[in-house]
Amino acid sequence: MKQLNQDIKNNEFKKVYLLTGDEAFLLRSYKKRLKSAIIGDDDMNYSYWEGKDTDAGSVIDNAETLPFFSDRKLIIIENSGWCKTGGAEMAAYFDQPCDSTYFIFVEAETDKRNKLYKKISELGYVCEMNHPKADDMVNWAAGMLMQSGKKITRSDLEMFLGTTGNDMELVKNELDKLISYVGDKDFVSREDIEAVTTVTLTNKVYDMCRAITQKKYTEAMQYYEDLLALRESPMSILYKISRQFKQLLDVKDLIDSGNRQDAIMSRLHIPSFVAGRLIQQARGYDRHALMNNINRCLELEEAFKTGDMPERLAVELLICGA
Repeated sequence: MKQLNQDIKNNEFKKVYLLTGDEAFLLRSYKKRLKSAIIGDDDMNYSYWEGKDTDAGSVIDNAETLPFFSDRKLIIIENSGWCKTGGAEMAAYFDQPCDSTYFIFVEAETDKRNKLYKKISELGYVCEMNHPKADDMVNWAAGMLMQSGKKITRSDLEMFLGTTGNDMELVKNELDKLISYVGDKDFVSREDIEAVTTVTLTNKVYDMCRAITQKKYTEAMQYYEDLLALRESPMSILYKISRQFKQLLDVKDLIDSGNRQDAIMSRLHIPSFVAGRLIQQARGYDRHALMNNINRCLELEEAFKTGDMPERLAVELLICGA
């Protein structure tokens, strides 16, 4: 990411960028920062494509069109799959690309043997954005607090991260709530963290997931109502349920393969205070049940995003096992 920051600072850009990895927060953040740095608010010279049905010919035709009253135009292509399979037509285009058109690819999955991946590596810059390591997450969270004029002890910050995990989007949201709760105080205490974070994430979400898996739907609905009372949105709750099930499945698979805590920490890029809690929880879950609940979360999220179902109903169907 140093190269990206340097390009943005110098206002000198590669012809094409590929952003990939499993940290959605960083992918969104740098996509937005690059777009702003390359063309600012100039939407007349900006085009966006998303999905595996993206037509390469249409993208190329657009790329060959000169910018309107500007030196640059930008095309962002997201989750096309071209950097894993296919992409040959786009790779060939980059042999003689239009000088004024810049590209940003955002791809969840890539293959370094792929023609387009190789061409982007040669012509531009590939940046992998994965979940940060434990110390990096601690430093990042401390920096977020410092920017708001707040101080915290390292042990309390580690306790806070133990309730949120290493998902940067989730950590940022919880930090924002914590900063708002603290108000004018310049020091964040353990009591502040417990008041804002622990009840919401550690207890309620985990207990709700346990109740869903055990088909205790009345109990699960009570935890859901508690979270709504704490001003968590239904989609935020669905995201946290899905994330909890996915982490538990990853940990359970690693345990079943004979991995110890140190190996699990390394494989999943999670600190010890998170790994220990997840290992203890994962032992009480059935793998088949975890998979079913993850798939159901994805189905209901898709139903909400496509407008087929209100967000609250989507979460309630998951909780009630419908």
